Amino acid sequence: ERTHMYNVIFLPQHRRIIAVFWGIIGGALDVYCQLELGSLVALQTGNIILLVSDIQYQNVEGVVLRCLSILFFTLGFLTGMVLEKWEKTPFWRSYNTCPFLTVTFLLPLLPPVPFLWVSLIAYTAGIVMISFRGIQIESEPYSLFMTSGNYQKMLISWYRCLRNGHNRRKVRRQAVNYSIMVGSFVFGALSSAGFVHFFGSKAIWFITVCTLFVLVKYTGDVIALERAKEGFKRRNR
Repeated sequence: ERTHMYNVIFLPQHRRIIAVFWGIIGGALDVYCQLELGSLVALQTGNIILLVSDIQYQNVEGVVLRCLSILFFTLGFLTGMVLEKWEKTPFWRSYNTCPFLTVTFLLPLLPPVPFLWVSLIAYTAGIVMISFRGIQIESEPYSLFMTSGNYQKMLISWYRCLRNGHNRRKVRRQAVNYSIMVGSFVFGALSSAGFVHFFGSKAIWFITVCTLFVLVKYTGDVIALERAKEGFKRRNR
């Protein structure tokens, strides 16, 4: 069982290293946007709660920012669903990541208009989130750009690992994977806060670098997988 677990080949989007960097990006993204722009962009549940608070305290700018975030994230989500139906290439996830990568790189070069920045980041983040729905860390599904569900699964997995004698290696692997996701998110959040402190709006380039790594790694793995498929087809003709 242990040999099988460690030798299985996972799809490119399910590789552990990809999950680690998505976790870092998720933690860094919302911390950056909250500190620099005054609104979350991916954690829309938190945005709705804070929106109610802004309404209560008559924070008009906060209300507008959070409404724009929710609106454009939704539009990005819908756009991603449409693009998925049109794209007939194994690289469609790579293509759908490019707008987010471009926006995070260009924003510090544009005038500091929070309403524009929040809208662009939320829109492209929505495209990424729907494009990578159903994503896993190895064989375990996880939440992209957020960690509350991953934290809950981590606790459940460690509890099962400590209580159950059978399949302990498998359950421990699950617990470790979810712990990695939570840890990556926290690392991204703390790193983003530090970069914002020292570099201000340019701290978003930390997210750009991490996203570029994901794009290059994922695309390279897809190319390798497609070549392996072609080689298999040639050998079996």
